[in-house]
Amino acid sequence: MKNRIYLRPHHLVCLMSFRGKGYDDVFVSETGKIVKILKTTPNEKLTCITNGCDDVCEHCPERNGKLCKDEFRVSKLDSSFSKILNVREGDNYCFSEICQMTKDKVLIGKFEEICYDCRWIQICRSELLAFRP
Repeated sequence: MKNRIYLRPHHLVCLMSFRGKGYDDVFVSETGKIVKILKTTPNEKLTCITNGCDDVCEHCPERNGKLCKDEFRVSKLDSSFSKILNVREGDNYCFSEICQMTKDKVLIGKFEEICYDCRWIQICRSELLAFRP
């Protein structure tokens, strides 16, 4: 098993809601593997926060070399979720901590404000709503 899974801050929220949908079959398969590792080892500190492309980006067709094709927009997502979740590059977390942080700190209104133009917003929104009592 991989020692570390590197994730950019907005992917912490994305992976919470991952439901086997994505840009293409390779992306879905590889992202599914990451989610499976995190969910089967929820208390191991496998996740390391990184700025820039991460392990999810590795198989994304929207990647352009070492950057996202829309790096400006994606960097804004990362900056927003870094502040909300209070995470910094190099921080390490286990999946159970990520789940709890997301549940406690990502409010629906703020999430919708940040992710308003994401094609996956409805999937994430329904998952975040499921956290609420």
